[in-house]
Amino acid sequence: MKFLPGSHHTIFKNLRLLKSFVKEKIDKHKEDWNPSESRDIIDSYLQEMAKVSKEEQTLLQQGLEIRRDEKQAQILHLSCLYGHL
Repeated sequence: MKFLPGSHHTIFKNLRLLKSFVKEKIDKHKEDWNPSESRDIIDSYLQEMAKVSKEEQTLLQQGLEIRRDEKQAQILHLSCLYGHL
């Protein structure tokens, strides 16, 4: 896909920027996380992830990656279908 010209490069670049931004925020919250005090949705996410085992976390992350790949395929398919590429 990286050798094909089109606006999908912008979509992938923005997705990478968004992922790095969210990762930074989660890492920052992990540093000063207090399980008894939930400030926002990231703290709630950390509380839920603390409840599940490492194996379940790996399975959840793999499931999210599979869904992400499926969503990217759908976006590219629709873009090609409607002539946005």
